[in-house]
Amino acid sequence: MYNRTARTTLQGLGRLSRSTPTGSAWTGRCFSTTPHHGVPVLFRETENPKLDKILNEIQEKIILPARLPPKKRAVVLDPSKRSYLEQNPIVIEVEGLEHNFTTIDKHHDIPSTTKIFYDALDQMETARDWRNLATMLAGYKSANIKTRAGFHGKVARTASDRGFATVLIDCANEADKTGFYIRNKELLNHILTGITTQITAAEGDWEQIQKLVRRIDSLLDILQRPSHREDVRDPRDRLLYSMTARGQILLARSALVKAKQEAGEPTEKELELLLEDIKVFTSLWEPLLEQQVAEIPEFVELYPKTKKSYGGPPGLSLRAYVLSLAHNVKGIRAAHHTAKQHPEFNSVDEKLDSVLLPVANAIDSYVAELIVSSPKSSELTEAYKTLVGHEPKKAS
Repeated sequence: MYNRTARTTLQGLGRLSRSTPTGSAWTGRCFSTTPHHGVPVLFRETENPKLDKILNEIQEKIILPARLPPKKRAVVLDPSKRSYLEQNPIVIEVEGLEHNFTTIDKHHDIPSTTKIFYDALDQMETARDWRNLATMLAGYKSANIKTRAGFHGKVARTASDRGFATVLIDCANEADKTGFYIRNKELLNHILTGITTQITAAEGDWEQIQKLVRRIDSLLDILQRPSHREDVRDPRDRLLYSMTARGQILLARSALVKAKQEAGEPTEKELELLLEDIKVFTSLWEPLLEQQVAEIPEFVELYPKTKKSYGGPPGLSLRAYVLSLAHNVKGIRAAHHTAKQHPEFNSVDEKLDSVLLPVANAIDSYVAELIVSSPKSSELTEAYKTLVGHEPKKAS
């Protein structure tokens, strides 16, 4: 069952007008109390006045005008029709609230749709702020706003960096409305890196870790929907079998097993799921053990692109790439350690040393070679060490 928090709690935000029983009108900041059964149109007020102002501008100048029939929208966007509009008000009802349109000069009043979206992202800091993301994405989709290449990548990177990767899962769950489809490994890595970072930060709080692991399970379910499936010939190339994703999933599963064991909670179900994930992981990597990590197609796809790189799937930034690989190494070794302690893993015992450890060591060496010539080598080395417990080591 998918988490529907974002789509049931978002509320209206803006300067809206509606008639009182006496027929007089009042204008003020109003919020919809109508129950939502999908992504709402109106924003929810935040505690950040600057963000509220930006969201209000997006709502009044981009989202709401797009809901008008073409002829009425043309009147609203034509300054020469100002007097006509004042005498013949155009009003729409949205989520139980009425909005009375004023003239919008389409040449001067409408902001750059990309810039104002990014301006809103820059202001989003709290969970209440980020609950407005689905409404922004859905509003842009309904208004047929064409976004630039890499737009969703920036959205995912920003949300994950600020600790709100799970909001992206809510947006993907309503992709038919938000347009947020997960169809490339860049988006998937941003989401999983964000969640596994939260799992590490939970410091053994098994209830918090369990909630985050459940969100990963929801993400895996979403990836199996036809609308999210990328066009690939070999089913093994689907995002569901991404090697870099599977390493991070091992981290999440292992962290939950460890946390529940330390809390004295039963772990039978978690161990069973970890065993299945180890089997998937080893089946993906075993045929590639003799291949250099840098030559594996998935790693080539995610490799940080330079400004001179054009075309092809979007890659990650160098920092995001290193963090994803660090989570993989940590997850692989954690799964190996956990499996060695439990007889339930006898069926894959020989694979633990012949596949898991060699893969972890190969990625470790690959990262060492990757960052040695980077201007940010010291910073990346420290970030890797913080996660894995040691600096990346070249193969001897």
